[in-house]
Amino acid sequence: MILISIQSYMTKTFHMNLGKEIIMKLAVLALTNNGAKLAKKISDKFKADLYLPKKYSYYGVNTIDKSFIEFVHSIFKNYKGFIFIMATGIVVRAIAKVIENKRQDSAIIVIDEKGNYVISLLSGHIGGAN
Repeated sequence: MILISIQSYMTKTFHMNLGKEIIMKLAVLALTNNGAKLAKKISDKFKADLYLPKKYSYYGVNTIDKSFIEFVHSIFKNYKGFIFIMATGIVVRAIAKVIENKRQDSAIIVIDEKGNYVISLLSGHIGGAN
């Protein structure tokens, strides 16, 4: 069910300009085991880069190799969209010093690790998170 919700959030971004498909470079990040399982499904569905802590990573997955805030800062400009599977407070603290304005910031979606709730946190209309 959550994949359908995310797909509806992201469809506007993927199919813009009179139906011409635009690919948005996405990153999916999770910090817990349950979050990692959901993140894997989402990253497969959207062909997004997946980032997990070393203890949950496996072959072919990118590893979060420093403090989470430092890590988010180091990759923030590389993606047009982020899907965080974790508490919203963690995400707010991680992005606070790297966001600039609604015309430049990446789209950010936050999902709880059970996949029950999706929050369009940043750059909803312009960035495509809505």
